[in-house]
Amino acid sequence: MLVGSAALLLAVGAVSSASADTAECSYHHGHLPIHHEPGVMKAGHGCKKRLPVAPGHKCPSCTRGTIDLPYIVIPTYERDLCKLTYTLNSIAKHDRHHNLGNVIIMWVSRTPMSAFAARIVHAIQHVARTRHVTVRDFQPQVVSQGGMAPWIIQQVWKLKIAQWVPSEYYIVLDSKNTFLKTITRRTFFNKCNQAIRQGFVPISRLPQLHAQWYYKSAQELGAPVPAGGHWAASISPVVMHKWTVLKMLKHLHEYVDQGLSSTCSGGLCPALTRGATEFTMYNLYAYHFEDFKCIHTIQAPKKQYLDWTSANLWRFNDWFQQNRQLRTLQRIQHNKHLPLVIGAQAGALNNYPVHGRYQATQYLENIFRRADLHHQAKTTANLQKFYYCVVSAQLFENGTEAWHNGTGQQLLGLGPSRESSQLYLLLGVLLASLSVSALALAAARSCTKANSKFALLGDQ
Repeated sequence: MLVGSAALLLAVGAVSSASADTAECSYHHGHLPIHHEPGVMKAGHGCKKRLPVAPGHKCPSCTRGTIDLPYIVIPTYERDLCKLTYTLNSIAKHDRHHNLGNVIIMWVSRTPMSAFAARIVHAIQHVARTRHVTVRDFQPQVVSQGGMAPWIIQQVWKLKIAQWVPSEYYIVLDSKNTFLKTITRRTFFNKCNQAIRQGFVPISRLPQLHAQWYYKSAQELGAPVPAGGHWAASISPVVMHKWTVLKMLKHLHEYVDQGLSSTCSGGLCPALTRGATEFTMYNLYAYHFEDFKCIHTIQAPKKQYLDWTSANLWRFNDWFQQNRQLRTLQRIQHNKHLPLVIGAQAGALNNYPVHGRYQATQYLENIFRRADLHHQAKTTANLQKFYYCVVSAQLFENGTEAWHNGTGQQLLGLGPSRESSQLYLLLGVLLASLSVSALALAAARSCTKANSKFALLGDQ
């Protein structure tokens, strides 16, 4: 296990010592230094590229002009490390032109990150060849909050990290936000370097829960309740303006120190525990208390779907919503309405019937494979591991990787044999189809001629 404050060398590639900006923005081969300090892990080299305004384009006079590459901020913990690996690899794969900056990973867990140092190194080693990566341990801050829910603490630090981010803008991702397509110069910023807020729709079209978050956030900020207008769902990725975040924290009387030692020191934590969210508060504050057009521009969805910036799988109990998510995965698999990122809530498929769970897993595997992020699973065991990584939350126990006595096989409806499981599954499906056909034929023959047509339709 990799712990300690001394710099360690991991034999996974040699970082180029070239000092030119173009060299620093290239992919580095050879040995990759992983530097360990108390509570911090660092790797890779930064890219000094800047983003200029498009020449000859008329912009509002209050816009910033040329800006630094936006930092990427990702909170994570032990359950999401496998998802995080896919997300970091997708950044390295789909941001080859360096339109995004360095990466800050916030370890928000009750367990110190040193217990997972080897897994963290594995997660960052590819993206660290393309940019600088910092992993910071927030375990002491989590422990100091006692019984506060970890997902609320993650929201806190998505905002308070602004004090530590050097770029004017930063992009907040969740561990599950895996990029599926190329990140271009216009993915997150327009020609005037206004940060694009995508997915804004009428408040009436937002999911009810998200609308409630806006109402709660308005109350906490003392802002007008959004009775109309266009607003975005409270999901990542989100481009945040550093100085607007810091002003909002001051508005909430929240103390922010450079050492990032205090989690709750004002009105932020109470606001979040009462039902506001970090993103809905930010959207409302930027709109009502700042000159929104100076820092952001709104991009409404081009299609009828709510937001194809981010496609997420959520836990649903009813088959209607589950089937809707399956159709979404099917469209993405066939490259129809390809979203920027895709992700799954932990255990999103746990309540699906077995056939739906298996179908969704295969859709996801095809999607990741076509994005060049995953090699096709040649065995059932590999497919089960992919399922656990991207969808489930049960792979890790006490910092180690472990199967749960065949739980994965049961969840996917597969037997214990690895190479033969898919053959057995195919035979089972064929036998089930023949049985259904036989039952349908028997039912049809037992009906009257006048009603047989409707009986057959019912069986279908």
